[in-house]
Amino acid sequence: MFQPSVPTFDHLLRRMDLRNGLELAWTDEGTGEKTLVFVHGMASNLRAWRKNIPVLRDDFRCISLDLPNFGDSSRGDYPMSIPFLSGVLREFLRPLEGEQVVLVEADRPENLLSLDPEQVVRTYELNFHHFPADAHFMLEDMAALAANGEYPHYCETLRRCVFGMVSDPIRTHFPAIQQDLLVLFGEDDALIPHPRLHADQSPRALIPAGVHELPRAQLQFFEQCGHFLQWEQSERFNQAVRDFLVSHPVNPKQ
Repeated sequence: MFQPSVPTFDHLLRRMDLRNGLELAWTDEGTGEKTLVFVHGMASNLRAWRKNIPVLRDDFRCISLDLPNFGDSSRGDYPMSIPFLSGVLREFLRPLEGEQVVLVEADRPENLLSLDPEQVVRTYELNFHHFPADAHFMLEDMAALAANGEYPHYCETLRRCVFGMVSDPIRTHFPAIQQDLLVLFGEDDALIPHPRLHADQSPRALIPAGVHELPRAQLQFFEQCGHFLQWEQSERFNQAVRDFLVSHPVNPKQ
């Protein structure tokens, strides 16, 4: 069920109760024929879309959410596996059935391994080609987790996310995905390809092979851009999303 909204940050935060007592925090801004649902990556929260939603909400309805164990959503001993997270997302999206829904997703597969503040800073800097001053609130979020004792649970959540990706790869499902897809990638991404899994491979060498297996996907690389491209090159990201949505009609039945 939907709960009354309460103010937070620069969004109006809402609450949605799912089965098994899980509660998701989410926002809903703008109006339009298409509804964009923004899903953050690991080690992040819905504030990751702070540079995108204020622009795109002029043309589209924009919904963002905090996944379980992130941001203002409920905390718990969740498996954080791909089946678990996809089930949460399906339940969250159920009230939007029949609408023109577009998923806008980001992935941040780094794993924070210690409480050392310098390590936290170095890890977050890997998300960017050049770490921007306006991203320091992310470091402040990490400091707050350490101060209130949540950081060990947070690290365990990330460990489970990484384990879920490795143990349940989805690439075998790529040929069955028939939706139109736009894949945006930072040319200087320091996290993907992961140095332990794809040593000595660059994004331009690795990523096109995977995208080629998606029947209706198009790939764009952002030069001089790292992993967190929706923040580091937000204007280009917003324009790419808008252009793609204008040129690709959405079938609500997909």
